[in-house]
Amino acid sequence: MTNHSRIDIMVRATILSRPKKIAICPFAEEGMMAKQILNQRYGIEETYIIDNRLAELNPNIIRFALDIDMPDSPGIEKYVLGNWGD
Repeated sequence: MTNHSRIDIMVRATILSRPKKIAICPFAEEGMMAKQILNQRYGIEETYIIDNRLAELNPNIIRFALDIDMPDSPGIEKYVLGNWGD
């Protein structure tokens, strides 16, 4: 199975669970692919893009646990598209 297919399956499963917020983390190659699939294939915009390194360079990307007040964002940890491991 290709990375694209695997990420599409993860994105689709996330969408079908009907989350109120979707975060993409980390925003490396596979995170960018997840964003493209989410936005272009399913027409959904992510709520957050989280990447600690890129947050230093891009004001639209936030740092995990520093810019999100987790108690005020219940359930967001459940809907983070990430952990792309094999």
